[in-house]
Amino acid sequence: MQLRSKPLASVGDVGPRIRPLSKDDLPAIGISRLRATGAVTPAMTAIAVNMGDGVERRVALSHTQFPNGGGWSFFVCPQCGHRTRTLRLTEDGRLVCRRCDGLLYRCQHNDKATRIAHLRALLYGGRPKHKPRWLNNIERRRALEAALRRLLIREREERLERIAAARRAMSRNSGFLREKSA
Repeated sequence: MQLRSKPLASVGDVGPRIRPLSKDDLPAIGISRLRATGAVTPAMTAIAVNMGDGVERRVALSHTQFPNGGGWSFFVCPQCGHRTRTLRLTEDGRLVCRRCDGLLYRCQHNDKATRIAHLRALLYGGRPKHKPRWLNNIERRRALEAALRRLLIREREERLERIAAARRAMSRNSGFLREKSA
């Protein structure tokens, strides 16, 4: 089973680029589907999971029962022991939760400038890349404006930190030059 992404061809590139491996590229299994199909019941404490590679892995289960008779089921991560709704199969064949896989989601690989441009396009025109799942446009706009403000503030703070560091370096160098010339 090959999990690495295939090379991507993009406009203006000389050669294909390799997209870094992300959480979205790993095969995953969700407890919700197993519970809905009846493969997992509240009485079960563990389940054998086959991720299509021919190896069955035993995973512990945890359940929360509600007073009205309903309930939720969770996997127990074999690595850290946390309850989780989804387990992913890593390249080395381990089933792990999102905390243990050490990867980013595909959208997190974009730099800040790309994210700012995307948010501005969503807010002030341009076609969004995906269909948003918002209850109404006012709520959507408020959330996008807040995200854009946070990114712009973070970018401004980083710029001020770089300027302060450059000024400190210049003041150290100017003191060194005065001592040397005296």
